[in-house]
Amino acid sequence: MVYRVYIDEVFAVNMAMDLIVLTVVNRVLCYRAKTAKLVRGAALGAVWACVTAVFPGMPFICRAAGTYLAVGALMAVCAFGIRRIREVFRAVAGIYLASVILGGVMMVFAEQMSPGGVLEGAARILNEERILGRPVGTWCFLVLGGAAFSFGAARWIRGLADSFHRKKALCRVTLRQGDKTLTTAGLIDTGNRLREPVSGRPVHVAWRGVMEELCPKVKGITYVPYRSVGGEGLLAAVTLDEIKVEQEGTCYTLIKPLVAVAKQPLSPAGEYEVLIQDSDTAS
Repeated sequence: MVYRVYIDEVFAVNMAMDLIVLTVVNRVLCYRAKTAKLVRGAALGAVWACVTAVFPGMPFICRAAGTYLAVGALMAVCAFGIRRIREVFRAVAGIYLASVILGGVMMVFAEQMSPGGVLEGAARILNEERILGRPVGTWCFLVLGGAAFSFGAARWIRGLADSFHRKKALCRVTLRQGDKTLTTAGLIDTGNRLREPVSGRPVHVAWRGVMEELCPKVKGITYVPYRSVGGEGLLAAVTLDEIKVEQEGTCYTLIKPLVAVAKQPLSPAGEYEVLIQDSDTAS
């Protein structure tokens, strides 16, 4: 038996579906990945779909391992910029859960559009009724397409503005503890109002990987209470000797800053690893 595969259609359909799934996971799991990275991850999944379509005789083990393990993990890494094994498994689980839910919704919708379904009458009206010589479905498509384009353009402009402001807030920070220093990227966080409750000292935040490299063993840990949308708890914080902040030609030093340790990366895209409070006193 000879099969004719329209590889462009296979790629386009799977690309669209993978992009929807990755967008849902990105929003639900709060990865804040950029659209370009989501498209890259979706394209990777679409390429694998084309491979399985072109080679239908592929052994079941290879197909299953590629579909349910390797490709899902690669999509998560490419789309969300994550590296830790635990986080990759979490993202892959989210991808497959979103795929199952969206697949079920599409199956229900397709059944209702078929003869005898609840939406059959609506589909017939969209195809047969005409306004100004064009089917109602065409007008609906034009209206929805225009609305989607306007919404997408507004989101793109807003994202561009946010990216511009975020880049302006990026800085170069050098942390020093004893005779050891570490230089990395930081962000001047105007929304950070975290303070140590007893002394009122402002609390900066650094990713755990940075702190473990700078000072794997420390004394005098302070626990700082925090409250966020995701809940509340305590952050372990240590006092460093100094932090040197360089931004747009200016340079200042924070003496004996209190730095809390974040277990998760502060930026999924890896743009920065330290959050600097703009309210701290420079010297």
